[in-house]
Amino acid sequence: MARITFILPNLSFAGGIRVIGKYSLELARLGHQVSVVARKPRPPRLQDLLRGRTQPDISFEVIETYFSGVEKNFSLVPSNRPLRSSDLPDADFLIATWWETLEWVSAMPPSKGRVVHFMQGYEMFPWAPANRVAATYEMDTRKIAVSAWVKQQVFKNHGCLSEAVIHNAVDTDHFSFRLERNNLVFTMGFVYASEAIKNSRLAFDLQDTLATRGFPCELLAFHNSPMPAELKERPGLRTYHRPPQELIPSLYQQCDLWLFLSLEEGFGLPIIEALSCGTPVLATRAGAAPELIRSGENGYLCAPTAEAFADAAERFAALGTSERLMFAERARETVAGWTWRDCAQRLIEVLEHQSSA
Repeated sequence: MARITFILPNLSFAGGIRVIGKYSLELARLGHQVSVVARKPRPPRLQDLLRGRTQPDISFEVIETYFSGVEKNFSLVPSNRPLRSSDLPDADFLIATWWETLEWVSAMPPSKGRVVHFMQGYEMFPWAPANRVAATYEMDTRKIAVSAWVKQQVFKNHGCLSEAVIHNAVDTDHFSFRLERNNLVFTMGFVYASEAIKNSRLAFDLQDTLATRGFPCELLAFHNSPMPAELKERPGLRTYHRPPQELIPSLYQQCDLWLFLSLEEGFGLPIIEALSCGTPVLATRAGAAPELIRSGENGYLCAPTAEAFADAAERFAALGTSERLMFAERARETVAGWTWRDCAQRLIEVLEHQSSA
């Protein structure tokens, strides 16, 4: 039995936090001792309170949603300072899940566990302190990546090799398969996010491009952050703000195609969630898409332009019923053979190999 501690930054509904929740649950089910430690958000400043600019603390909602079944293993440090060794239990492995968390744990005593960098993205974001982020990738720590793209970025830019690539999985019981779509108007779904790197406005450019070609379509979007009013009022758009987890599979199932639009992404959980529901995916080459999407079989890989996505959408829409059903079946087959338990078992294999190395 291994003792494993995951270190998280402030909690959010980001996909990377959900991934750690899945790992925590499956590792616990396999008999390992799992701890998860995160910080509470910074208390609001007086000027923010006076101006009504405070954000609600969603920490406990995230724990309840993403860490159901392992809540007792979760420690929420009531401070926005960097975590200290006194905040952590003794363990065999100490897994940092974000560049800043790696800074915190890099000088921890050996009793807290052997440090592992679990890389869910390439975090050299424009708003992040580039020198500090780069330094974390160049630390002499063991590295595990969630996609070949992340592994390649870290090697190309920092000369550091990853021990392994472990793809995320999807709960195929929750993201259940539906074969047929009966939309009166061709419908494409996507996750809206305001960050430029997510490239969400490409969906609207795509809709406009198809309209000029005489191909009307509707868009379905769910989103965590508020969507600009001009987009919510756009014709042919259905929006769902932070839909409950039980509703999300039905949103994938309502779509003829799913759009993965990111310019950069560590993995891209919506890809495998849509595929699990039998919804083919039009995707850029970001994240794990090149490893998951087989053009002409379960979707299409596209250049990040409205014209390229429109060409692929028209190509799919022109298929006969039997061909579309074949796409749906192959979409499901793409993800059916790899579970979260497989992820957890593979992680243990890699950790134990690292321990004996």
